Parts: sequence; C-alpha cells; structure tokens
Amino acid sequence: PSFRNGADRIAYALHAYLLCKGYRLVAVGTQADAFEKVLSKFEEIGAEGWNAQEKDYCFAYIPPEASEETVETETTASRLIVKCASLGSELCVTSLVSAGRPGDEDDDVKERPPLLVSFEVKEEAAASSGSGDPLKSIPVDYILKKLQSVSFPLGLKQETSSPTPNQNQNRTEPPPMYPPPPPAARPAMPAIPNPPLVGVGSG
Repeated sequence: PSFRNGADRIAYALHAYLLCKGYRLVAVGTQADAFEKVLSKFEEIGAEGWNAQEKDYCFAYIPPEASEETVETETTASRLIVKCASLGSELCVTSLVSAGRPGDEDDDVKERPPLLVSFEVKEEAAASSGSGDPLKSIPVDYILKKLQSVSFPLGLKQETSSPTPNQNQNRTEPPPMYPPPPPAARPAMPAIPNPPLVGVGSG
C-alpha cells in the first residue's frame, strides 16, 4: 500500500489488525458506511480504494465467528463497520457492530453501542516515508497499545467493580424458617405473698 500521510498509516494498520483477528473485509469506502449497504455482502474482497477519500476511511467486515460454510445461509448476519475520520492532529475511529436480516422489510437491525477511540497522528508524523517498505513507517507499538486499552473493536472488557444497585436488588433474602422458632421466654415474675388479713373473724 502507499500512504499519503500519518492518518493513512493508522487507518491501514487498523485494517491489518482486524484481518489478523480473522475478520473478513466485504466493503470499503462509501460502500461500507452503512449497515443496509453491507448486510447482504458475503464475498471477501481486497482493500483497493480504501483511501480514495481525502480524510475519511471506512471498512466493513464479517466477524470471525461466522464460518464460511454458514455465513450465506444464516438467518441473521453480523457485520462490523469501522469508520475513521481525520480531524486535525487526530484520527477518530468509530467501531459499530450489527446483527440484522438481509432484505428484511422491517429493516431489523440491532446495534451495540459504538466504541470510540482516537489516535494522535502527530506521534508518527516524523516516521520515515522514504523507507523501502512503507509498512515500517507504521507506529505499531503505539497502535496496539491503544487498541488493547479499549478492547477494540467490540469494547467487551471484563469489569471487576463492585455490584451495581440493580445487582443488589436482584439478591434474594434467605427464606423464613418454618415453623418459626418460639419467642424467647420472658423471665418469671417473682411470687408476691398475699398480705395477712387483719380484723377478719375477730370480736
């Protein structure tokens, strides 16, 4: 690939990262910027035209969990769309995952919340562009560290925080004992002797 600038390098590195994870590219550019355009695409393609736009990049993939044997016959088709936008000294990346039915009249598309991550383009602006291998100019360590910190592309990090209020509400109290235990016995009152009867039977 040929790179025009630092944003090109980072965008292509993201694409290469996903290929290594088993994702299969099915569309690029304007053909990959919406789920309704890619849910019916099944054939893996090359990345030609990936940087045809000046400041925007878009890639659409089939996730690795969809096997080649079943991807064309499954009722639902999952897709991953990665959108990149060059804004000043940053490349802003949005990762979106969807599961929908290709051709469904109801356009039944279920989307997870998007994952957002940004990269400082200036960190690799000084990379040698005159190298014989353009891939050597990609700041691989910086990109990998950033991706791992957000669990790219799905953002599914295992949380180990304290239980949420909803979790506390779902906790069940132990069932009451049956039959209930007898109440605690009260201490016996001391016996009070009857007072002597004065004047009874006298006279």
